[in-house]
Amino acid sequence: MVKHNDQTGNDGRDSSGFSPCTVNQQFPHLLLETSLTVRAFVAGSLNWLFVGTEAGTQRDRRTQTKIFDEIFMLCSELVNVERGTTLDSKDELANDQGIFLHVLLTIIKCSPVCEKHCLLGLFQMVADKEITLELVKKMLLQACSHLGYADVEQYLASHLPYLVYNWLHDKMVGSPLADFPYQLLGYTEAAQFTRAYPNLVVSTLLATKLDIGQVRAVLTLAKLDVHSSLLSALPDILVHILPPFAAKSGRDKGEATLSSSQQALTKQYQEANKCFSALKQGLSDQEINERVCDILGVIVVKVLSCLQVKGHTNTDVSHSMVYPESNPPCYSEDKIVLTLNYLARNFNDDSGGTEFSLVGLLAKIPNGLHEVFLSLSSQLWKAHHAHEGSRCLQMVGIFVRLVLKELRPGGGGRRGSAETAATVIVRDILNRLLVILRGR
Repeated sequence: MVKHNDQTGNDGRDSSGFSPCTVNQQFPHLLLETSLTVRAFVAGSLNWLFVGTEAGTQRDRRTQTKIFDEIFMLCSELVNVERGTTLDSKDELANDQGIFLHVLLTIIKCSPVCEKHCLLGLFQMVADKEITLELVKKMLLQACSHLGYADVEQYLASHLPYLVYNWLHDKMVGSPLADFPYQLLGYTEAAQFTRAYPNLVVSTLLATKLDIGQVRAVLTLAKLDVHSSLLSALPDILVHILPPFAAKSGRDKGEATLSSSQQALTKQYQEANKCFSALKQGLSDQEINERVCDILGVIVVKVLSCLQVKGHTNTDVSHSMVYPESNPPCYSEDKIVLTLNYLARNFNDDSGGTEFSLVGLLAKIPNGLHEVFLSLSSQLWKAHHAHEGSRCLQMVGIFVRLVLKELRPGGGGRRGSAETAATVIVRDILNRLLVILRGR
């Protein structure tokens, strides 16, 4: 019953003794009705809880997340296997599982913000054996068909960094990799999954567990060489380490003012330092430095790919866009720029001691700048959702601004090669972006 504030007493009830409420608050509770028809109707109609007041818009991310949490708590009781002891209750449990999957499918279709949360909750249910793999696979096939993915593995792979990170992190699910429901991606054992995604598994294990011993154990079980695996996964590992290091360095030198509190920055730095210490138990400082210099462009792209867009931008294309949480790790634009500058200062392989900017370092590498732009363009081309494309454009924008700083009129000397290369690359990327955007 909806009432104005001046009609309610101090205890939140109106003059008739009813507590005021909204349709939004009560509608999800109909999922617990005894009528299967009612529950099925509600499960398929939850999408309107996530949309905004204007056509084609969505509620803000915090509101959508809160709504999802409430719905998921209600639905969790529906798939409690302890209720399925008699024949009738087994049939009822099957119906409840169907409703639960219908709810998640509806949310996945309508809310990119809650899509990852749905999948993580689904993975937990599968691991706890509260819902069968066959039913889940059927639901995921419907999600793939609606969202335009070729198959379930391609769809889940796009969210896999989020799923694996939150699965392993002690503050989230905190379960071992062996319990991860890799069967949904078509694998029959954890070792097979590790061999398919070695860089992801190694980097996420090291970042969440901060223990090289667990990494060695998983790689040994998968029959992978530890040393070569660490070298291969180094770009994915460093995106967990470099941004906290850069943020602390920038704060200590007074070069930047970040929105994060001093306490938060200190905690992030401590975790990154532990991760780096664990990494150095498998690779020497020299190996890390040489590897970074060899694949500098790859690491630059990895850092840019960690961009998290928090709110609306000033561009028309994303003015009404709500950005979901990026795959971890994710950082603000300010922290990413700090990281790229930190990378240039600390991994300069010039023997003469000359300091180069990041663009200058990349210009020294054959096709260095071109490969960065090519990789960013590829990500933009493959972007599956509008918010992904918008985020990729902002990643390109960050790097283009760094390149434009090198374009000084009449510049010469050491920076001449960087400026010449940068001019050619900027022209190329503008043409490439026009082709991509026209194609979309």
